[in-house]
Amino acid sequence: MKYQTYVDSLGIRIESDRNMQQDIVNNIRNLTESVNLPFVASKHNHESNPLHRHSVFKNNRRVAVVSTSAFVKRTQQNSTVFKKTIYYTKVEFAGLKSYHKEQDELMLRYMISVFVLLNKNKIPFKLINLDISLDVFNSKFKHILGLCSTRVPNTKYFKLNAQLQPYMTTQYIELPSNRSVSTAYLYDKAEKEKIDDEIVRMEIKMKPRFFNVHGLDFTKIDKTLKRYHVLYFKRLTDKQALCAAYDAIENPKQRDIKKLHLEQYKRLEFDIRRIERFIGLLFEADNADEYYDILHEEFYNI
Repeated sequence: MKYQTYVDSLGIRIESDRNMQQDIVNNIRNLTESVNLPFVASKHNHESNPLHRHSVFKNNRRVAVVSTSAFVKRTQQNSTVFKKTIYYTKVEFAGLKSYHKEQDELMLRYMISVFVLLNKNKIPFKLINLDISLDVFNSKFKHILGLCSTRVPNTKYFKLNAQLQPYMTTQYIELPSNRSVSTAYLYDKAEKEKIDDEIVRMEIKMKPRFFNVHGLDFTKIDKTLKRYHVLYFKRLTDKQALCAAYDAIENPKQRDIKKLHLEQYKRLEFDIRRIERFIGLLFEADNADEYYDILHEEFYNI
């Protein structure tokens, strides 16, 4: 069974003054246009916090978003309150591993160029969201199961019964919620991308709230990944039996999960070392061509 771990989406946040914010956006616009990608502007009016957004498209798909806004930071010293306007820029890259070779290579080069721009100009940034995928090759969707084996409070979960899912080739783990710090779902990647290969993807989304609490902590990221099991079943009857047993437990606790003996099934595990390596290279990149070659060789060759 062949499978691999990838970063599929990530976002960073840059805090600066107003002039630097404008310089950053202009430089990213120039980079975008240099690779013949449209840089489409839009504005979302919020009474207290207007958001300016620029979307980058490839083949009618949004692959990156650059958004800017500001907020007032208040600090107090003795009885005096000081106010300072903080301008921030968010840069988010999506669909980094689509299995469309030309698009993936273009997005990789574009993303690296943005990080090189920031690093060479010593502009500090921090990670604010991250999507990690585990891609299973040469397997049909029906032979793979995703489940949460360590549940967290204040989160509701779907049953494993496929008939309760909204789509036939997508299995959502958690019910939609704005309170969660991470979510997961399993889906037929080949069907989504309209490609001939058999690829099933388990994707874990770590939201800004995760990084607001933990920062960039790979131990915490790994702990989150380990909360989920991705299982391969050669016999569908085994999968059906496990789903029935899991769904029969109301709000399963850790002791209930242990009684299911998940260790008897083939577990496909995320490789945190690849995530740490990928992000580490991006965060130190200072030469676009050099780091493109390294990342392409290590992460874009199946």
